[in-house]
Amino acid sequence: MTANAALSFDFAAGAAFSASRAHVWLRCVGSESLIRDNRTSFSSTPEALSSGVLLHSICAKLLLGKDAMLSSAENSLYLSEVEDNQSLVSFYVDCVKRLIPDNKHRLFVEHDFSLTNDGIDFKCIADCVIVDEKNNILTVVDLKTGYIAVSAEDNEQLILYAHAAA
Repeated sequence: MTANAALSFDFAAGAAFSASRAHVWLRCVGSESLIRDNRTSFSSTPEALSSGVLLHSICAKLLLGKDAMLSSAENSLYLSEVEDNQSLVSFYVDCVKRLIPDNKHRLFVEHDFSLTNDGIDFKCIADCVIVDEKNNILTVVDLKTGYIAVSAEDNEQLILYAHAAA
């Protein structure tokens, strides 16, 4: 869905409002810019961000059966003994595969979704969305690396992904 929107939040392009911060800006849009301007020790380091991007890429390639296409940086991170990346990646990939009991489900991995609602154009990249059309079930799976504890229950980020994917 595309329309002329009064506001545009482009999460996919790394815009000011990210889906992972929806718990903040959905309640008060202005507070997100205040927090962003005053971040200190709670900010992710460039290394952590880079590591997270690579882990997402590794998981996506493994889910799509493209593990032979891992880059040298991805292989290095995946095989790293410093962090337990293999266990993290294996757990995530196994969880997703268990949610797809047959080939009748549609799988969207690192997929761009967008919607327009009340003049607001939302764009985001969901890690994994599984669509079971037969039973009318949409499942959103989001890779978390353990930087902070995140609950799946009433999670605004996952709700936003599900709404955009529906």
